[in-house]
Amino acid sequence: MSKIIKKIFISTIMVSTTFSLLMGAESIEISPSIDKKIFHEQYVSVTVKLNNKNISKVLIVTDKNEHYPIELTTQCDNVCSKIIKLRLGENSIRVEGYIGEELAYEVKNELYCASQAFREYKEAPIKYKERFFHTDKNEKLCAECHDMSNNEQKKVAFVDVKDSNCFVCHKAITLDRYAHAPSANWLCTSCHTGEIENKSKNIIEKSKFIAPKQIASACFSCHDKNKQSWDTKKHKHFPVEAGMCTRCHNPHSSDNKMFLRVNSSFLCLECHADKKLSQQIRGNSKCPGEQKDGCTECHNPHASDYRFLLKSPHVDKKIDNNIKGK
Repeated sequence: MSKIIKKIFISTIMVSTTFSLLMGAESIEISPSIDKKIFHEQYVSVTVKLNNKNISKVLIVTDKNEHYPIELTTQCDNVCSKIIKLRLGENSIRVEGYIGEELAYEVKNELYCASQAFREYKEAPIKYKERFFHTDKNEKLCAECHDMSNNEQKKVAFVDVKDSNCFVCHKAITLDRYAHAPSANWLCTSCHTGEIENKSKNIIEKSKFIAPKQIASACFSCHDKNKQSWDTKKHKHFPVEAGMCTRCHNPHSSDNKMFLRVNSSFLCLECHADKKLSQQIRGNSKCPGEQKDGCTECHNPHASDYRFLLKSPHVDKKIDNNIKGK
């Protein structure tokens, strides 16, 4: 065999071997699967199961080339995890397993991060399905090393939040600037009751900690004064009337005041698209709200005795005068 042919033959073997290793996804897997699943928070805990003890390094890489190295510990013999941040919409990640410095295995997953605050991200493409981790079957995967029981005492905050059994996997959801009290104190089951609305009964795998979209009853257990006030008003905003507080507010934490998912004006215009168009038509002629606190400068976002949820009657009269051409 000539030297050139021999080199080609050896190179072919090396490429073939590498290819077969990279295709050997059974040696590294994301368990439970998150492929083609929908997430409603931008943080997700990725749990990786290693079926080859020679793997010395694991790395999660996003389609934006963000790198999340996973620390391999002796606490869990062949399982490790990492919290990563998703962007809204479709995400692609790959988990890479290394033997020494050589890439040996990789697994690719597609995820979808949905948001009630943005019209274009409310509904995921049909290939994505809802994911519920906290089933008895899934929890058995973690129970060998982690206490999966609920260790809360009703309405009693943890002295050290790290003592909560929920903290390790879900700690990232409270890291934004403003943390909501139940989340900041890790009183998770105040809202995560496992209950769902009747219209969602077709969900096959129900999580024991799922929170209903019509969450108002849980919210009003603390915000009862708000309910008493709004119930006396003539007009209610639809999300309030439907009991869907989390449509506008993030119940865990937010970088916006009042735990809004985005700033108030942007949030309003995502539903009231016709007002966005009139805003563009007006050009430099701005309403008071655009110069100050946005739509809530004039409108109460929850309930009001005045039309269009206006805060005061004199604004209502101004509207009437404009309509009559006065």
